[in-house]
Amino acid sequence: MQGKKGIVAIVVAVIAVIVIAILLLKGCAVKEYKVTFDSNGGSAVSSQTVKEGETVTEPEDPTREGYTFAGWYLNINDTNPYNFNTKVTKNITLHAKWAEAMQGDDECTLTCESGYTLDKENCKCVKTEEVKVTGVKANKTSLTLTVGETYKVKLTITPSNATNKTATWKSSNTKVVTVDKNGKITAKGVGTATVTATVDGKTVEIKVTVKAKPAQEPTTPTTPSEPEPENVLVTGITVNGKTEMDWNTDQKLTATISPENATNKEVTWSTSNANVATVDQNGNVHAVGEGDVVITATAKDGSGVTGSITIHVSAVYSIILTSKELGANMGSLQYTYAVYRNGVAMSTNDYTGFVIGNLRATSTRGTITKEEVADKLSTATLTLKNGTKVTASVEYR
Repeated sequence: MQGKKGIVAIVVAVIAVIVIAILLLKGCAVKEYKVTFDSNGGSAVSSQTVKEGETVTEPEDPTREGYTFAGWYLNINDTNPYNFNTKVTKNITLHAKWAEAMQGDDECTLTCESGYTLDKENCKCVKTEEVKVTGVKANKTSLTLTVGETYKVKLTITPSNATNKTATWKSSNTKVVTVDKNGKITAKGVGTATVTATVDGKTVEIKVTVKAKPAQEPTTPTTPSEPEPENVLVTGITVNGKTEMDWNTDQKLTATISPENATNKEVTWSTSNANVATVDQNGNVHAVGEGDVVITATAKDGSGVTGSITIHVSAVYSIILTSKELGANMGSLQYTYAVYRNGVAMSTNDYTGFVIGNLRATSTRGTITKEEVADKLSTATLTLKNGTKVTASVEYR
């Protein structure tokens, strides 16, 4: 009898172990979710099965006749595309958006939110690539102040086109110095403290020593004299000038200083790209290339305040027609021609032709008769290889 009871107990124990194992396996099973792609009238895209916490593999773009694919969106009314780095935690459907295919000179009319850039060629919003900060330096790493004095620290961030240049400031001892969001340090009490600036995870430290104000010795009363003028620092600079220039032209920039009663209103001038435009210390700008350039005015009073202007420099095109006397039996005067961009002769592979009045010439024509340019117009329309039409000056020699 006891033997039977033992067998029964063993069977019950084995069943219990099996049940517990099944429950544990069920609880440990990885959940899977289905990701469906609604191509919204475009070519079909296969759905995907994704494990919980993993990401969707971005499929190849679908196609639709007469339309350009504008991206996948979690909701059809969203303005930003779906981020394929997002971890999946439920079943989802991604919807395709389409823009009507552009014809001729049509322009893409999509509007992208902050953090996204418009790809005009494909008429879609793409996530702006983030440029990380690799280094940050301060114009001073140590500083000595007297109680009550202030100093504004200027930072140099590398690279200059970093996405996030916002600095956060912190004082190790606010009883000694405080620092505001703009890097202005104020000496509060005698002692030492460290001011730290952090930009996109990169930090720089400024050691600050604060001394007491020197004791004033008693003086014999004298006739009151005129008080020394207060040193008023610059708080703002506005750079005035044209934002568009042509190659090999000049302009003079001016700097408006705030406040009007600033003690020292002098500035130094600098350029972000001397291959596009140069600037002298009088604010005279000379365009030497083409593209965008930033001209900056920096206050000389040590305040660290700057002002800048972005200037776009455009290429200059010209066509020179040189007269050529033919032989006596041919009885005609003709012109040969050359096309220039920024003073450098262009290859015939760089443009397709030009129009002067009623004359239409291709890049391979070679010569033009004097009758065709009898009016000697001073401008022409030049067509570049990519189809862009630009205005060119015409010179007759």
